[in-house]
Amino acid sequence: MKKNLILIGLMMSLIILVTACGGSAKNAGGQAVYEPKWFSQTENYVYLFSNALGISSDERVAYDNAYARAQSEAVLQKSAYVETRLHAYLGSAGVANEEITQATNRVVTALGNSRIEGTREVNKETLFYKDENVYRCWVQIALPKSNLLRDAESRIQREEALFNEFKDAQATERMQREIRELEERERAAGRN
Repeated sequence: MKKNLILIGLMMSLIILVTACGGSAKNAGGQAVYEPKWFSQTENYVYLFSNALGISSDERVAYDNAYARAQSEAVLQKSAYVETRLHAYLGSAGVANEEITQATNRVVTALGNSRIEGTREVNKETLFYKDENVYRCWVQIALPKSNLLRDAESRIQREEALFNEFKDAQATERMQREIRELEERERAAGRN
């Protein structure tokens, strides 16, 4: 029950972040508001992208706010992505029971609380709005999917029941195959 409340809290935070971070392309007067072209990109085959907008009268503060918001969004994206992939691996193997669900939730929660490895800023744009006397800074960070799955794989091995089900269902092989494919695409994209 407590974990469900945590997940609900995380999802509510995501909704608030998306709403507060420039999810709308119009201002209060209904006029179009500028956003960089890359700002709406959330994913490709190799990366998850986290986007955020920071606004301040100080350029550095605008950037820091945008970057912090992008990191917060990245935590939620990471958890959601890994949970979806774990359920897909187990579901395709016909594995579903309460113990495995609880173990999966523990892995996802641990991942949500862990540092995001391999994350990097890929786009940034800052504009000064003279009429409002503020800087608007848009930031996009990328999370390599292969790193997320490797971290999940490591944590699964610590959850004995989940690890046994993964081994029995050959879900581990599917996960490792997907990690290799993602790493090959990262190398091909030249974004290691």
